Amino acid sequence: MKAGHGSVNVNGRRQPIPDPFPLDPAQPPRRSLRVQMDEYWEDHRLRIYVSGLICVLIVVVLWPRIMITVPAGHRGVMFRCFYGGTVLDRSWPDGFNIIPPWDHITIYETRVMDYDLEFTALTKEGLEVDVAVTARIQPIAKDLGYLHETVGPDYFKRIVAPEIQALLRSTIGDHTAESLYAAEASFLKDALDIQHNGLPVRFEKKFIHLDELLIKRITLPAVVRTAIEEKEKQQQIMHEYSFRLERETKEAERKRIEAQGIRDFQKIISEGISTGLLRWRGIEATLELARSTNAKLILIGGDGKLPVILDSLDSPRAAITAIAPEPEAHPVQIVPPPPPPPKNDLRTAAH
Repeated sequence: MKAGHGSVNVNGRRQPIPDPFPLDPAQPPRRSLRVQMDEYWEDHRLRIYVSGLICVLIVVVLWPRIMITVPAGHRGVMFRCFYGGTVLDRSWPDGFNIIPPWDHITIYETRVMDYDLEFTALTKEGLEVDVAVTARIQPIAKDLGYLHETVGPDYFKRIVAPEIQALLRSTIGDHTAESLYAAEASFLKDALDIQHNGLPVRFEKKFIHLDELLIKRITLPAVVRTAIEEKEKQQQIMHEYSFRLERETKEAERKRIEAQGIRDFQKIISEGISTGLLRWRGIEATLELARSTNAKLILIGGDGKLPVILDSLDSPRAAITAIAPEPEAHPVQIVPPPPPPPKNDLRTAAH
């Protein structure tokens, strides 16, 4: 009897429990799982190597299509090959995303982006001008699915650039070359009115947000620019001459008013000063001069007996002797001039 699982006590002896399923002597003994695996490995080693290599190759090839990384500031639009195509109501955020290998994600940048645009436009006279602008645009994140389905990633060349060119060409066509050169602020105002009234609305319908439209430069033809500059120069010279004439007119008016004031002043002075007052002032001046300690020569004459410098020019004058400086205690002696000789004596002396 083959021992089973454990033993029992029978009449004070330990007896093994008989196996309920005895082995058939005709069958081989049962092998363990590890032995079976080792035997399978030995029999199918080459097949296992080939299968593993194929799996590794499949993973390496399909890894970029399965493991998708969306950069920061971007979002992805899913295209499902077997479930309805483009997903319109959802976009995949930035970060690591796992998708089936038969699907595809298109990545869009959702930051504000600057695009430079240069083109040629015609003025009101038909002259060509070169225009350079910068457009700041941004795709609307919640509508990326619709943008991807209707326009695609190349939305600037398909939508933005043609709209900007058409509207700015229309605006430039309403201005002359001279107005573009001299009144650039007015043109910029018109461009901003277009931007804030018409252009953003059109872009919003295409799922694009216009943040700003900047006009960098407007270049006129060299001949036209030279002619306009020469005209502006002559106008400035004309304004300068007008200013000079106005200044000289004001200066003449100022001199006329000044002369009238001097005339009125002299008239008032001549009416208010009498002969007696002038004579009294002359006497005071003579006394002050006589009291000075410096050497002096005083000439007096005329009817008023005043010094010559204070007397009238048509009065007869005579010389007096020099008076040496003396202390203040001694008054100055003034010698009157001798009487003039008779006329007969002067005639006799002449002969």
